[in-house]
Amino acid sequence: MLSAVPGIVQGASFAATPQLNAGMGGRSLAAGALAQPGHPGTAAGTPVLAAVTAAFGPAGVVGFAGPLCLPGILVPSLQAGRHRRG
Repeated sequence: MLSAVPGIVQGASFAATPQLNAGMGGRSLAAGALAQPGHPGTAAGTPVLAAVTAAFGPAGVVGFAGPLCLPGILVPSLQAGRHRRG
């Protein structure tokens, strides 16, 4: 599930690009800007996670990934509370 959400957001952003940029030049720049942020995470994420796992075991993975997951858990919960209140 955690891997699906960023894919959905990025897919929706790519799909909206033609609606938000009338010209081909703007579309090209927008597509490049959307694609670039994923590269450092892809390149660094796996080695960092492997190093954390090797050094600290499963508890290290939870300690590393837990804070990264926390906003994804809290923000929708807060939004649901606001939605219920009207």
